[in-house]
Amino acid sequence: MNKYAECLYNYLMECSFREFMTTPAYININSAYNREENALLRLLTPEQREQFSRYQEQEGRLEEISTQYIFMETLRVARGLLLL
Repeated sequence: MNKYAECLYNYLMECSFREFMTTPAYININSAYNREENALLRLLTPEQREQFSRYQEQEGRLEEISTQYIFMETLRVARGLLLL
């Protein structure tokens, strides 16, 4: 990702995405996710909780690079449409 794309990506994540996180749909799904996660954590041993935490960290990294890829592909498509 070049410097300009990175700047735009960071802006969108810091501004637009934060706004999206205040929508009722996001809040409802996030609440359900948190309830299920807490229920699962109550069932796990301390060692399993540590493993789950490491899993979530890797999952977060995967989500981040996936989001960046989708962003870059969207930019590529937008540039292509502008050149038509």
